[in-house]
Amino acid sequence: MTTPTNYEIKAVVDTMQQTFAAFKQENDLHLKAEAKNKADPLSGEKLQKMNANMDILETRLSGLARTPLGDVQHKSSHQDMAHKAAFSQFLRKGNDDA
Repeated sequence: MTTPTNYEIKAVVDTMQQTFAAFKQENDLHLKAEAKNKADPLSGEKLQKMNANMDILETRLSGLARTPLGDVQHKSSHQDMAHKAAFSQFLRKGNDDA
């Protein structure tokens, strides 16, 4: 699995922003027409398609934002373990002598 570049993530975010702006504008028009009892059924379908596109983009973005955890190696040193134990003791008893 390759790590996504900032350009790829930015492209998806920009597309999401543009799609949301268009969705918001279309929804405002749809609500105004609906208030006047002149709602266009095609407008509702258009909003559903835009919403589906937003869901697809959101799924794509969440896939790009995840990093593979299997590749990360973290070795705890003795000092890290001691610090963790002292912090745990402090949280449990409020005792910072440990």
